Amino acid sequence: MTVFQFSLETALRVRARAEQEAEIEFGKAQRELRAAEEQLRELQARLLRTGQRLQQEAKATSGLVMRAYSNYLQRLRQAITQQQEIVSRREEEQQQRREVVVERRRERQVLEKLRERQHREFARDQRKKQDKQLDEVAAMLDARKATAEAAEQCEYTAA
Repeated sequence: MTVFQFSLETALRVRARAEQEAEIEFGKAQRELRAAEEQLRELQARLLRTGQRLQQEAKATSGLVMRAYSNYLQRLRQAITQQQEIVSRREEEQQQRREVVVERRRERQVLEKLRERQHREFARDQRKKQDKQLDEVAAMLDARKATAEAAEQCEYTAA
């Protein structure tokens, strides 16, 4: 019996590997985004704590210390703005990598569907061949039986 062989099996494996690599890159982008978001939350929390501490100590703090707090808060705000931009870029990168995964998956699925369709056609053809062979065997058996019956008939009439 013939074994099914998909002529584009190598291309299918290449596309499956490309999909896996795209998924790995997407996972990396997700981790980078989460890290950037966590760093942003830390900066925002530090700004909040520092602002609260400044309000609590405002009356008992000298002008020089107040200026230092003010400068520090300004640097924190700038760092937060920069981190927000980083988060935005990471979100865009993640989205782009998600789109690549979807495209690679679609490319692989096209070949898998083609393979499945060709396998169904192969199986159907194999069944037709098998049916034809069975019909031929049955016809040969019928012919032998008819020949044997004819020979018996000849012997019966001769005797």
